[in-house]
Amino acid sequence: MRILSALTAFICLACAANAQTINVRSGAHDGFARLVLDTAIERDWSLQPTRNGARITIADHNGGFDVSRVFERIDTSFISSVSADTGSISLAFSCDCTADVFRQGARMIVIDVSETAVTDAAAPVKAPDRFVGSAPLRFQLRDAPTPVTSRTTSPLPLTTREADAVPAEVQLPLLAPRTPVVDRGEDGIARLQQAQQKISEQIGNAATRGILRTTPGTMNLPLGNQSPQIDTTIFDSSAGETQVSIGAKPIGGNVRVTSSSDIPFVENLSTSPSTTLGVRCIDPARVAVASWAPESNFTTQIARMRGDLYTEFDRLDKEVAVQLARTYLYFGFGAEAHQVLLLDDALMDQQPELASLARIMEFGDERDTEFLAHFVDCDSDLALWAVLAQKKIDPARSIDSDAALRALTGLPMHLRKFVASELSRRFLDYGDERAAASALRSLERTDQPLTPAANLAKAKLEIRQGDVERAQERLADVVSSNAEQSAEALIAFVDSQLNETGQIGQDVATLVEAYAHEMRDDPLGDQLSRTHVLALGKSNQFDKAFETLARIRSRAEAPEEDNLRSSVLDLMTSNADEMVFLRHSFEQMSNAPGSILPKTRYRMARRLVDLGFDGQAERIMTAQDDIPRTTDERLLRAEIALNLSRPYEAIALLYGEAGEPANRLRARAKERAGDFDAAHVLFSEIGDAENGNRAAWLSEDWINRVDETGTVFAPVAQVAQATLDPSTSLEGMLSRASEALTESAQARETLEALLADPSLDDTQLETR
Repeated sequence: MRILSALTAFICLACAANAQTINVRSGAHDGFARLVLDTAIERDWSLQPTRNGARITIADHNGGFDVSRVFERIDTSFISSVSADTGSISLAFSCDCTADVFRQGARMIVIDVSETAVTDAAAPVKAPDRFVGSAPLRFQLRDAPTPVTSRTTSPLPLTTREADAVPAEVQLPLLAPRTPVVDRGEDGIARLQQAQQKISEQIGNAATRGILRTTPGTMNLPLGNQSPQIDTTIFDSSAGETQVSIGAKPIGGNVRVTSSSDIPFVENLSTSPSTTLGVRCIDPARVAVASWAPESNFTTQIARMRGDLYTEFDRLDKEVAVQLARTYLYFGFGAEAHQVLLLDDALMDQQPELASLARIMEFGDERDTEFLAHFVDCDSDLALWAVLAQKKIDPARSIDSDAALRALTGLPMHLRKFVASELSRRFLDYGDERAAASALRSLERTDQPLTPAANLAKAKLEIRQGDVERAQERLADVVSSNAEQSAEALIAFVDSQLNETGQIGQDVATLVEAYAHEMRDDPLGDQLSRTHVLALGKSNQFDKAFETLARIRSRAEAPEEDNLRSSVLDLMTSNADEMVFLRHSFEQMSNAPGSILPKTRYRMARRLVDLGFDGQAERIMTAQDDIPRTTDERLLRAEIALNLSRPYEAIALLYGEAGEPANRLRARAKERAGDFDAAHVLFSEIGDAENGNRAAWLSEDWINRVDETGTVFAPVAQVAQATLDPSTSLEGMLSRASEALTESAQARETLEALLADPSLDDTQLETR
């Protein structure tokens, strides 16, 4: 493609990458509301209480927070509002609440807001029902007045460990199937029913939100099934009398409940190692790809096994089929291995790990299945393929990166070149830069040059580490190589330029447009179209950028289109000249201004105020809601209200705000409202002598206040305080007249100096 030669004109700019915006997620829980801050890297935090809430500051972060979707999952029972600035997030409580902040994993900061418990010392404190057993489900009733037993059923026998945990007088089966409950004691029955209702509500909530799902059919796996850990009759009171089988207790105890309805069970549970979620790791020999090397060369081995694939009676030899699939996988032929497994319906179910490996090598991940993905923290080769099985690893999951790296170094080079770059990208998305760099070093230690895929992964790592200039040079090389990764490298190149002050050349935008047209039916097509719009904006072609955005709007999802539109408006606010900015700003304000991201709306309004368009700035600031969420928004709203002659609204918006900018606006609002004494004090506190003198001149106590300033007003105050000698005696009349003439001349000079002072306008002089 000759158009790739345009890259030779690139000039890469060096600039440290700014911090990314931290996404704020939320979740409603029983008794508290939870906010989760997804940080790109591990960061320190600090908590400071405020007047009606709390402020959490993230160390060394200046990229702001995305709080636009906080209240999609929670109501205002605990948190009334969430606001943020560049480095901190502020919570306003709607109750007498406390905030508990802690770190979960390496990249999540969790904030739990719950109501402060108030304990009545005169009343006994009753402990809630507590889950103390695993099979069957039992609850400990601490305050039962008398031993409670069932007259119709007897408790199942307990192990020694369980018997120690549950008092004998309160050991109950949770439910007596088809048998009426008789004389259990009102307090014990009420609390037991309350616990049952609570469990049912939580199970229903989990099923509604998709956390708990049913398995449509039984998986025919070569792995054993487990008996349920609880008495399943609690979910159906109409079920008949059944014999409850008590399985082995989980190794981790009753510690955590997970959404793993389709997690495979494994034979020999007592001896198999398990993950932190309680999933038993399968035998790592099932995925030991490095040990599947053929005895002879590829052609000879494949020909021999394909000849032996069917027996003399045209029946498929499953053992040979498995060996053939493993040989294909050793050489990286995922599609061929998958076709071999499809020769028999049972092979897919009997060899699920081979099917997953085939999909990973063909598509880059497991796609719609989830077999290997459960084993990310197994201390074996399983960790490597479990990481590769997912497009993106859940940040809350714990992974064994060292085990994955050890497995990577054991692979043959032809597989390592494919796997290392993908593994590095998974680690980087997860937030583990050390492991991402280690995966690439397994290739850099060899004498072979890095592949385009490895160079792309290396460039993304360098961008994360702040070495943007070197990363851009590497990305330009990948684009010029005309490899499979060239289009993705071009996307990364444009994205790396967005936070820099300079512009990109129009030839780059043209190149992106060519890729977008060529790959319009490819999965990267939509992303290339998005990048084309950004490249047009970054090259100051805003008219064409908005035209292109309008053409792709019908194909894009609404949130993605809104984010893209906000990005172009942000570039326009920073780089466009005044006429282009005003024209497109007014056009966009007539087209759903509320869908523009809050950060972009603030920047646009700030520039509109600087240009004198306060009414238009107020319109875009209030397009989504009337409640400013951050300190910067409140200050800007106050400035707009002040410019529009609404000083009392400005004073209300500044309530609770401190600092020099807030005090300056507050002083101006006080002056505009006629409270010149308060304005004089505020201007004096921030060291603004000029405005302080003006406010003093207009105040009621102006004689005393202007005398303190020592400026042009002081002589006027002295003239105003001067008194004439009332004496009418003829003696000394000439001297008194001479003094009066001297004072009159001095007063005239003082007034002339006052009138000539450029800092005073006619209105201020007329006021006095």
